[in-house]
Amino acid sequence: YSKHLPALAFSDDCASSDPSEWKSHTCFEPYRSYVHYTGKKKPWQRPFQQDYLKDFDKFPTRDLDRVRLWFWELHRLNQTLQMGLDFEHWNEKYLKGLQESPLGYFPLL
Repeated sequence: YSKHLPALAFSDDCASSDPSEWKSHTCFEPYRSYVHYTGKKKPWQRPFQQDYLKDFDKFPTRDLDRVRLWFWELHRLNQTLQMGLDFEHWNEKYLKGLQESPLGYFPLL
C-alpha cells in the first residue's frame, strides 16, 4: 500500500470530491489503487537517480511521478525485507539486465 497512489491515479477528471462528478473510470477502484506501467515506461528500465529517494514525503502528492514512486516503494521494501539491493550502484549492477520485458510491454487479451 502506498498513500501516494490516489494522487497519481487522479487527474483533473477526478478533482471533485463528489464521485458523481468524476469523468473517468480511473477515478474509481480498483484503477486508483495501482499504477500500471506499459510500454517503455517501466521504471526499472530507466536509469535510477539518487534524487528519487530524497525528501519524498515533503513533496505535494500531485507532484509525484510514477517512476519516482516505484523506486521509493522498492527502496522501502528493500529496507523492510532486508533484500540487499544496492541503490547506490543501481545503474551499474541492475539496469542492463532489466532492459527487456520477457513477458511483453502491453497486456494482451
